[in-house]
Amino acid sequence: MTQTMTAQETPAIKVRKMRAVKTCDLCGSDALEEIAEATSSRCRTVMCQGCGLFFASPSLAVEELEDFYDDEFEGDAGTNRRVGGEGIETRKIAKEESIARDWAMPIITEHMDLADKTVLDIRCRSGGLAEMLSKAGAVVTAIDPLEPNADHARARNTIAQVDFLPVTQFTRLVENGYENFDAVTALTIHTLGHMPSPKAFLKSIFGTLKPGGYLFIDEKDLFYPARTHGSSVFDTGTAHFFHFSIDTIRGYLSSVGFEVLECGLDPARKKAFRHVRTVARKPLEGETAAADIPVCDPQARKAALHQAQASMQRKRLVNKLARKTRAAVRKVWS
Repeated sequence: MTQTMTAQETPAIKVRKMRAVKTCDLCGSDALEEIAEATSSRCRTVMCQGCGLFFASPSLAVEELEDFYDDEFEGDAGTNRRVGGEGIETRKIAKEESIARDWAMPIITEHMDLADKTVLDIRCRSGGLAEMLSKAGAVVTAIDPLEPNADHARARNTIAQVDFLPVTQFTRLVENGYENFDAVTALTIHTLGHMPSPKAFLKSIFGTLKPGGYLFIDEKDLFYPARTHGSSVFDTGTAHFFHFSIDTIRGYLSSVGFEVLECGLDPARKKAFRHVRTVARKPLEGETAAADIPVCDPQARKAALHQAQASMQRKRLVNKLARKTRAAVRKVWS
């Protein structure tokens, strides 16, 4: 069901089509409690009373996602918002490549030998990780929903295949011809939280993998904020549909059939939130992974959320005082 929210109903939010979300994508429960009202920085956010998942309800309509990435998204070097549809912003590429080299590649090579393996790199961005995987001996197919990103990745001439694929098609990977991979990587930027259905996205990935194939995926933990801007841990934009914790990430992976090999806070990565280092495996023929959907304790969940909010506010205060101190020192010495 799609509805249009009016300016009178949501005065702080740009008028756009919204999608009614009445049940939890992870456990299917319809017992939802409002946790945060809608603002210009977020959709209305609810908590599932069954498993403790936090998500937007209502959320941005699926048909508006492509317009969002074309017109509003600015997190990548190749977004239209940054470059106006021409070229790619090279200043961000070096940072993307350093993360790929120093963080993503060690995680992948710890679990598999890449020589002659087939890899699907989802959200390849500028192609840095895909190129490193290729140079390590893998046959890499890379996909991205931004044309400038895909064009830049193609220009590297080391990646076997680079495709532009709208984000709305990420839940239809097999139908789009992507299958029989030894590994799927989604480590260049977190993706689960921006999918209308993380379960459908993970099922799509599961279908692309060979039995025994690996999934390497990056996500953030809502309960461990590291950023200091915004007034709430939910202030991450209207296209951020889901907010995870380690237990709900594990629950998603196991609910679609993955064996979870790693899922925990990564000591080396933190930006807006602490990153969760996650590695999962599609079972071999005849094997079955046990489903492990979390059970929610609403009061404990709210307490953890309150602690996360307080932590973010403390960090904001410390940074504000530090900025004032630096300004005062500069004034004295000027």
